[in-house]
Amino acid sequence: MIRQPSTRELLARSRPIAGVLACWFVVTLIGGFGLRNVGYGRPGSLLFTLSRLVTEAAAGFAIATIVLYVLWQGLALGRDVHDE
Repeated sequence: MIRQPSTRELLARSRPIAGVLACWFVVTLIGGFGLRNVGYGRPGSLLFTLSRLVTEAAAGFAIATIVLYVLWQGLALGRDVHDE
């Protein structure tokens, strides 16, 4: 019989990715709101452009992290099912 992992096991496996996503969230907030509100963050200025770049890059990395984690979990769960 195939043993399915419990919800607790899946949540325990997802703790590291939650920490990584929290870091990307903080970087996105700093880039999106912190740098633009310094006073020099007018559209067209260097600080505004850099903060937009940081925000978009962090959001892209966060999405890529989620996609890679979901693929990794799918492969790991598939491997566990086929090993038994």
